[in-house]
Parts: sequence; C-alpha cells; structure tokens
Amino acid sequence: MQPKADPRYHVVEALAERVEAASGGRMQWELFAGDEIVPGAEVIQGVRDGIIDAGASATVFVMDMFPSAGLFFQVAGGMTPIPQALWYMEGGGIELCREMFEPIDSYPLASYCLSSPEVWAHSTVPLNTPADFKGLKMRALGDPANIIANMGASVVTMFGGEIYESTQRGVIDTFEMGTFGANWGMGFQEVAPYVYQSPTRGPTDLQLFHINKQSWNELPPDLQKMLESAVWLEALKFYSREIQQEVAYKQKFVDYGCEVQPLPQAVEDEFARLAKEYYDEKSAADPFFAKVVESQRAFQAITESLGIR
Repeated sequence: MQPKADPRYHVVEALAERVEAASGGRMQWELFAGDEIVPGAEVIQGVRDGIIDAGASATVFVMDMFPSAGLFFQVAGGMTPIPQALWYMEGGGIELCREMFEPIDSYPLASYCLSSPEVWAHSTVPLNTPADFKGLKMRALGDPANIIANMGASVVTMFGGEIYESTQRGVIDTFEMGTFGANWGMGFQEVAPYVYQSPTRGPTDLQLFHINKQSWNELPPDLQKMLESAVWLEALKFYSREIQQEVAYKQKFVDYGCEVQPLPQAVEDEFARLAKEYYDEKSAADPFFAKVVESQRAFQAITESLGIR
C-alpha cells in the first residue's frame, strides 16, 4: 500500500473498518504500509506470490510484466476520475483489466482510490518551454513517463516514499506524484518551489485493490459481493472528500512560497502531440494495447459528447 503519510493509506484503513462491520466480524484485516512486508512498488507481486492476501496499488508498477498495464492507471489526455470509474464499472474496463492479469495469481477487484487530476509536476527548476526538458532528471511513472522521456527528459521510476529525499539530494530535478493534498502530506513544498498544474499528464490516479486468487476463491459469494461494493464505495467517498480539500491544499503551497502556475502552453501542446503519437504507435504494435485504447477512447467520446469530463 501507500506510505502512512499518504492520504490513500487511510482509505484502506476505512475500508478495513467497513468490511469488518459489514461482514459481522467475519472479515478482519491486518494492515501494513508500503515497504513493511513487500516493497511499496511490488505490492501486486506480493499478492501474486501469496506473501500478502491483498494489496492496494497501481498497475503502473507491473508494466515490466504487462506492457498495457499503464492504461489501467492513467492515460495522458484521457478520462478524468468519474468517466474512468464508469468505464471500469460498466464500460468493459474491469473485464479488460482482469483479462490482462489472468496469467498471474493477482485478481484486480475494483478501484479503492479515485483521485483528482494530479499536479502536472513539482520542480526545482523552471519549466517554461519543451527545451527545458532536455536532460531533465524527472521521476515519472507509466506511459506518461515514456512520453516525457520522448521530450528529452531522463526519466527515473521510484516509489512515492523515495521522492522527497531523492529531490533533496539532487538525484532528481522534477517529479510527478499525486494531488495537492497528497503531495502536501508528503512535504514536497519543502523541496520543489515550482509547481505546474494541468490535467493532461495525470487526468486521474486510479489505483486498484488486488486480492490473491486463492484467497478470493476461498471467500463465500456474499463476502465477495460485499467486498467489491465496499471497495468502490470507499473510492467514491475518498474522491468526494479530496475534491473538497484540493483548493485549500493548493493555497497551502502558495502560502508556503511555491510558485503555483498553469503548465506553459508550449509544454502542454508538445506533450499532447507526443502523447497521441505514443499511444497510436503502441496500438499499432500490440493488439491488446490497441483493444484497451479503442475501448477507452470510445467511452471517452460518449462522456464528452454529453459534457461529462
């Protein structure tokens, strides 16, 4: 799971309380933060191997196993939280995700965490033009990381709990992580004075609750249904709380002295151009990747035609 300083850790705490109450005490959990039993970036592998029964994590951490995994986390220029959740629920998303994970013993049940569009980047240096990305050392994840690499940055993948110290030590110049609320709790205002806002890189931060397939199959049907419903409910409750808090947390960064500003249009345009190019190229080379992209784009077209963004 997430570090204990991350608000998303507390979603799982609330979920544990809910399932214990809803099950009449038949389901009780012992919780551990990322890195306490398995490395924070290897939660899904820990579930697969039966080291833990279940875990909350992002599919982006298994892109080495599944090249399409990043699509189930966030898509540059893609759907924001509610459309993405609806795609998962009734648009074929969760079925595609389970199809991808079929070869291993980790079962993606539902999203435990819907999150607002992420801060585009926190940086120790100004990012005014695409040229500023040449040689930039940036922490990024998933397909957006590959797009940023195509802008000329030197991309580093690391667990969220490593970002603060890595920035402080100069290992990275710039990073992406999460929302204003999550990032304030991680102390990022102390190490990166430039903050850029745009929904294009991370329209949402949708993370999934995974359960070991044997552990899942051992649950009676009523507990399976209860657990799936409880996970989705806590995801929606978290999102409701988060969007109400985001404005205040953004102001905290401003009051601290950070320069919070929109992503410069030149950077936005270049990123959008490279993003479309990237997804089209990957789709042409990988039938399953193409299948997921086509499904997402079709659902996004429906929601946008109705003004749902």
